[in-house]
Amino acid sequence: MSSIIKVDTIDEKTPTSGVTIDGVLIKDNAIASSYISGLSAGGITIIDEWLMTANTTEANPIINNLSRSTLAGFTQLGSGMTVSSGIWTFPETGHYFVGYSGFYQHQANSNVVNMRIQATTDNGSNYSTIKINQNRGGSGSWGSESLFATVDVTDTSLVKVKFDFDVGGTTPAGTLYGSSTSGNTKFTFMKLADT
Repeated sequence: MSSIIKVDTIDEKTPTSGVTIDGVLIKDNAIASSYISGLSAGGITIIDEWLMTANTTEANPIINNLSRSTLAGFTQLGSGMTVSSGIWTFPETGHYFVGYSGFYQHQANSNVVNMRIQATTDNGSNYSTIKINQNRGGSGSWGSESLFATVDVTDTSLVKVKFDFDVGGTTPAGTLYGSSTSGNTKFTFMKLADT
């Protein structure tokens, strides 16, 4: 036999102490998420940041000297990205924010620096440029760019991204600067929502 208590309001006896029901504390109109099971967590659940730790010239895609950030203030949240031969794989499906920022120097007059985020939905058979930033400068001039895009990862085995840097075929190419301590060039990933 079960019992049912029907009331309109349960109020705490001592102000700010909350009410405990079967071990679950309800306090100030909220329940701690650690007490809840069977519900998806709210908010952003994955944040990952990687650095290019050494300089590179033309790279399509950027392959070498990639390492998860150890910069002050960064802490990985949830599952992390994986990268192989410059191709980035997402840890789970979802809508992701993808960021690519870089600091570079032109090595020839009037060359055009191209920084691209490219995505595939067929595991690399075809790539499309989903964001490109271009900058023209004189030899020795400096610049920086930040690129942002969103990617709907419906299948982690098919939807992937890569990051490119080139100077429109000019030789010598420009230099994209990397560092493990200053974050000159970095890649940021955040899962925003389920797909």
